[in-house]
Amino acid sequence: MKVFIIAAVLAAAAAAPEHKTSHHVAPTYKPAPYHPAPAYKPTPAPYHPAPSYKSAPYHPAPAYKPTPAPYHPAPSYKPAPYHPAPSYKPAPHHPAPSYKPAPYHPAPSYKPASYHPEPQYKEEAKPFAYDYAVNDHYSGASFAKKEESDGHNTQGYYSVALPDGRVQHVKYVADHYGGYNAEVTYEGEATYPEYHPAPAYKAAAPAYKAAAPAYKPAYSHPAPAYKAAAY
Repeated sequence: MKVFIIAAVLAAAAAAPEHKTSHHVAPTYKPAPYHPAPAYKPTPAPYHPAPSYKSAPYHPAPAYKPTPAPYHPAPSYKPAPYHPAPSYKPAPHHPAPSYKPAPYHPAPSYKPASYHPEPQYKEEAKPFAYDYAVNDHYSGASFAKKEESDGHNTQGYYSVALPDGRVQHVKYVADHYGGYNAEVTYEGEATYPEYHPAPAYKAAAPAYKAAAPAYKPAYSHPAPAYKAAAY
């Protein structure tokens, strides 16, 4: 470093131009005192020795000894006493009994009994006579009958109230020759009640009336109109 500075100073001096003066002598320059640059020495880092580790004391693993299982000798078995199988004797043979069929006896034949018609007895006609009458104002029932016979000829009379308000009278005669002969007459005039149809049922209209809505109609508010400002 020092040599480089000195060489630079000398080169600068040599390169300086020479001044030719007649009256003044060029000044001589002395080089500046040399001050060497301070030598930089780095500050050594403090020394910290690495910690020394001590290994853990050695403890050998305990030696495992298995505990021997207690000895149990196998039980000694004695064979069961021998019992021979019983010998079975077959049952004595008894032949099945032989059955003889029962002697055949044909069913007895029945003959229908001879038909004997029942004797017919001819009863002699006997005379009779009877009569009755019913007149119930509460129920409206009214009828009567009368009949008599001498054993050969029968004659009678009966009357009955009809639904139309008339009374029917019947006189009759009956015998074995002329048969039944009747004479029918009516009393009163037939009346028929007026027809009144049953009233037609009409379902009553429901009394429910829908309630008027409680809301009020909303009023519309027009949007405000804005006018542009005059310039």
